[in-house]
Amino acid sequence: MEVIDPTWVEETSDFAYFGVVFNKKFVMETAAKTKCYGILDTDYLNRHQLKREGFPQGALLHKFHPEFCKSN
Repeated sequence: MEVIDPTWVEETSDFAYFGVVFNKKFVMETAAKTKCYGILDTDYLNRHQLKREGFPQGALLHKFHPEFCKSN
Protein backbone atom coordinates (compact mmCIF):
# COMPACT_ATOMS: atom_id res chain seq x y z
CA MET A 1 0.00 0.00 0.00
CA GLU A 2 1.23 3.48 -0.82
CA VAL A 3 0.23 6.67 0.95
CA ILE A 4 0.61 9.96 -0.86
CA ASP A 5 0.47 13.00 1.38
CA PRO A 6 1.45 16.25 -0.38
CA THR A 7 1.88 18.05 2.94
CA TRP A 8 5.12 16.18 3.60
CA VAL A 9 7.88 18.03 1.81
CA GLU A 10 10.97 16.06 2.86
CA GLU A 11 11.99 12.73 1.39
CA THR A 12 13.22 10.58 4.26
CA SER A 13 12.69 7.17 5.78
CA ASP A 14 12.65 8.61 9.31
CA PHE A 15 8.89 9.21 9.26
CA ALA A 16 6.00 6.89 9.99
CA TYR A 17 2.50 7.40 8.70
CA PHE A 18 -0.38 6.55 10.99
CA GLY A 19 -3.71 6.60 9.27
CA VAL A 20 -7.08 5.04 8.80
CA VAL A 21 -7.60 2.74 5.82
CA PHE A 22 -11.15 3.09 4.56
CA ASN A 23 -13.18 0.75 2.42
CA LYS A 24 -13.28 2.15 -1.13
CA LYS A 25 -17.08 1.93 -1.31
CA PHE A 26 -17.40 4.04 1.86
CA VAL A 27 -14.99 6.64 0.48
CA MET A 28 -16.82 6.87 -2.85
CA GLU A 29 -20.24 7.14 -1.19
CA THR A 30 -19.01 9.82 1.21
CA ALA A 31 -17.33 11.79 -1.59
CA ALA A 32 -20.52 11.65 -3.68
CA LYS A 33 -22.57 12.87 -0.72
CA THR A 34 -20.26 15.70 0.37
CA LYS A 35 -18.76 16.54 -3.04
CA CYS A 36 -15.34 16.47 -1.29
CA TYR A 37 -12.63 13.81 -1.09
CA GLY A 38 -11.67 14.22 2.56
CA ILE A 39 -13.42 11.94 5.02
CA LEU A 40 -12.41 13.18 8.46
CA ASP A 41 -11.90 16.84 7.63
CA THR A 42 -15.29 17.16 5.89
CA ASP A 43 -17.34 15.45 8.61
CA TYR A 44 -18.94 18.83 9.35
CA LEU A 45 -20.74 18.54 5.99
CA ASN A 46 -22.58 15.51 7.44
CA ARG A 47 -23.44 17.33 10.68
CA HIS A 48 -20.48 15.63 12.42
CA GLN A 49 -22.04 12.19 11.99
CA LEU A 50 -18.70 10.37 12.34
CA LYS A 51 -17.87 12.27 15.50
CA ARG A 52 -21.30 11.57 16.99
CA GLU A 53 -21.81 7.96 15.86
CA GLY A 54 -18.37 6.64 14.89
CA PHE A 55 -17.61 4.87 11.64
CA PRO A 56 -20.48 2.92 10.11
CA GLN A 57 -20.20 -0.85 9.63
CA GLY A 58 -17.94 -1.54 6.64
CA ALA A 59 -16.27 1.89 6.58
CA LEU A 60 -12.86 0.60 7.71
CA LEU A 61 -10.90 -1.89 5.65
CA HIS A 62 -10.86 -5.15 7.63
CA LYS A 63 -7.36 -6.09 6.42
CA PHE A 64 -5.82 -3.14 8.28
CA HIS A 65 -8.33 -2.70 11.12
CA PRO A 66 -9.52 -6.20 12.10
CA GLU A 67 -9.99 -5.23 15.74
CA PHE A 68 -12.65 -2.67 14.73
CA CYS A 69 -14.42 -4.74 12.08
CA LYS A 70 -16.72 -7.68 12.34
CA SER A 71 -15.71 -10.58 10.10
CA ASN A 72 -16.58 -10.02 6.45
